[in-house]
Amino acid sequence: MSLNEKQEKFAQSYILHRNATEAARAAGYAKESAYNQGYRLLQNEEIKERIEDLEKDCKELADVIRGLDPTNPILQHLQQPTVEHDGMKYNPVNLKPYK
Repeated sequence: MSLNEKQEKFAQSYILHRNATEAARAAGYAKESAYNQGYRLLQNEEIKERIEDLEKDCKELADVIRGLDPTNPILQHLQQPTVEHDGMKYNPVNLKPYK
């Protein structure tokens, strides 16, 4: 069985927020039930595996980015790399929001 759209969005949002309630709301679950849904979703083995896979992918990407030569022309086009999610911009290396 694969994850449905909301579950996938929850897993991706959990990587960014590190908070199950926030991730559930970002995935489209009702604000009133987000706390319970977040807890329930984190108990699902497939979702936990997906989160682990996403974390591994992020770590590998961060390692590649750190290892690139800063004078590389490709990097010079990336003034300030960002990942956008729910209207916020995140640094893809450490997944912390820009201020």
